[in-house]
Amino acid sequence: MSEMIAKSAIVTIVCLLSVGFAQSQGEAQKPGAGIEEIKRAFYQEDYSGAISLAEQYLKKYPGSTKARILLARAEMAQGKYEPAYKRLKEAVAAEPGRSGRWNPVTV
Repeated sequence: MSEMIAKSAIVTIVCLLSVGFAQSQGEAQKPGAGIEEIKRAFYQEDYSGAISLAEQYLKKYPGSTKARILLARAEMAQGKYEPAYKRLKEAVAAEPGRSGRWNPVTV
């Protein structure tokens, strides 16, 4: 992986972490157990588990911005910067009007 891509991914993630994340209305109506399970695995530093859970959740809810961001965070924790960067770009593209209000920490 090129150093420039890694730096771009890190800058993107820092930017996303520094601004507010507005919960999408569609996700507010979805059962939260899946997202909570992904978060739990992530915060217990079970990054492989979080990735697996997020991928499963995204199969069921492909438009889930929260799951995509959690997946990206778990990938970053494992040093997988290119896929994480791709996921974050997808999340921003899915909700372009919210790009100024992102905060994956609160996902």
